Amino acid sequence: MRRSPSTTDRRPALLSALLLLAAPAGCGSDEAEAGAQREQPPAPVVTAEARAGELVDAWTFVGNVRSLRASALALGAGGEIISIEVREGDRVEAGALLVEIDERQAKARVSAAVSSRRESERELEQARREAKRAAQLGGEILPTEEIEQNEVRAEGLEARKRRLAAEIQAARAQLSDYSLVAPFAGVISARYVDLGQWVDPGETVLELVADDEIEILVDVRPELAPQLLVGATATLRPAAGMLGLAADGQSGPSTAEILGVVPSLDLGTRTLKVRLRAQEPRRWLIPGAPVEVSFPVHYAAGASSEARTAEVAAIADAVIVPRDALVLGAVDIRVIVVEDDHAKPVQVELRATTADEALVVGPGLGPGTELVTRGNERLRPGQAIRRIDAAAEATPASEAGS
Repeated sequence: MRRSPSTTDRRPALLSALLLLAAPAGCGSDEAEAGAQREQPPAPVVTAEARAGELVDAWTFVGNVRSLRASALALGAGGEIISIEVREGDRVEAGALLVEIDERQAKARVSAAVSSRRESERELEQARREAKRAAQLGGEILPTEEIEQNEVRAEGLEARKRRLAAEIQAARAQLSDYSLVAPFAGVISARYVDLGQWVDPGETVLELVADDEIEILVDVRPELAPQLLVGATATLRPAAGMLGLAADGQSGPSTAEILGVVPSLDLGTRTLKVRLRAQEPRRWLIPGAPVEVSFPVHYAAGASSEARTAEVAAIADAVIVPRDALVLGAVDIRVIVVEDDHAKPVQVELRATTADEALVVGPGLGPGTELVTRGNERLRPGQAIRRIDAAAEATPASEAGS
């Protein structure tokens, strides 16, 4: 009897059949995929051209408003405060009386010096008469020593009179140390004493700030030094937290003039200190307030290095491109160049930016280079592109159909 083949004997035949069936199917799939890629329509994009010219960037730092006149006020004498006329926030005029301390001792010293001078004047008159009488009698009647003694005594009393006059003048001048007046018009920013308190000479009792004359101090990076020219302008804006003071409609920026630049770096921060004066009044420009200070930085793209000046930094191999042309990657920045209607990624170095444009340096880039500004993030290297109008791309399909 003939025996049928076993399952083990049939396996090679089945495997060969499956392989023969699968091989044609796989080859057809690869060819279809390659054909689909070749038949993929060009990607619609918006393009723009790189340009040469000037780009104005803005470097922003936080500065502080400082009063041109701010003083810690103290009395020249010590004593008990018997009168204090102001508190924090009070506005005072120049010469206004602020604080008085007990001056009875000073007045007593003036009175004593005046009395001593009067007594000295009487003694001096008596000595002068005696010296004159002795001189008239001469050496035949009075000893020469007595005549000389009378003259010396008169001269001594004359010197004492001058000394007492100086003491009176000094004592009267010291009376002004017992009262404190405002050296300039301003606002009391701090008060450290109260009525009846004892103060020592030179101890600070009040702080006075003039709020009508201010300046702005800001620390900037040393790279900005070539463009910090005295007389140039910067832009001031209220810093975070100060917008509440600008609720009166004065929240807009203000211009400021550079008054001076300290020609040395701070040892701690390695920054330059710049002093500015606001050219327009703003409510948020008050002493002690933080402000944002923006300095314009000018770049000349495509200009030779000889064109560099204190006002303009020339970069010969740079171009200016729209910011929309930048494709920000995880480790680099690229632009998509249009070359023979195909996409070509080019890695670039970003030098400066504004709200709408950027200054970049990259291989092969120059004025007139066509770049993709919309649709660039989804392009693949070598992919075909189709230029479309930016306005048409923004139009909804329903409107376009109507």
